[in-house]
Amino acid sequence: MKKTILIPTLILSTSFITANAATVFVTNDSGNAAALDGAAETDPLTTTDLTLSAEDGGGTITLTTLEVNREGSGGFALGMNANSLGVIGAAFGTVNQQWLFSFDQDIDFDALDFIGFDVSNVMSISSSAWVGDADATGSNWDFVGSTGIFTLNGSAASETFDFASAGVSSIAAGTPILINHESGFGGTGMTSFTISPIPEPSACGLIGLSGLALLLRRRRS
Repeated sequence: MKKTILIPTLILSTSFITANAATVFVTNDSGNAAALDGAAETDPLTTTDLTLSAEDGGGTITLTTLEVNREGSGGFALGMNANSLGVIGAAFGTVNQQWLFSFDQDIDFDALDFIGFDVSNVMSISSSAWVGDADATGSNWDFVGSTGIFTLNGSAASETFDFASAGVSSIAAGTPILINHESGFGGTGMTSFTISPIPEPSACGLIGLSGLALLLRRRRS
């Protein structure tokens, strides 16, 4: 006589997280980031809703402009034209022109694209979220973890800076991000930036019985 004994297995379900995709915001796209034109530190602060890509689930992410500086002086605003974004005249034209901003969701900051970024110019992007990360080097950029600063060096070969491979930390919602014109003169305008929103964990955490069974067979004579 044979007996089959089914032993139900208890499984704890885990929270599933969808892999995050990247959204490229073209700064001269009138359908998206054109709302950044004229953004400045105001009371209340200027907020801009940007549309996420379909791969990121659509919807919006809110960018808040915290400060716009020129050579250490506040009270300035972002400027845009048909080509790019910058401080005042749609470009980062003088040293220490800065844009400080944050997002209302956790993100990875992946890339920046510029126009007019020649070898005489140096830009940087930094965040306190990156302080303590490992140093890294890429194509025309260097990252120093002790300061949390990416230094972007102008080059005739490329005006695109992709630092997703640096492996730096994600930036929590509300954490400031600073883009600064470190050195050089001329019209270095930003044409796009790329971020990857961090998806929220799903709300599943239920405990259940699985359909997996262990089959034990015994033979009795």
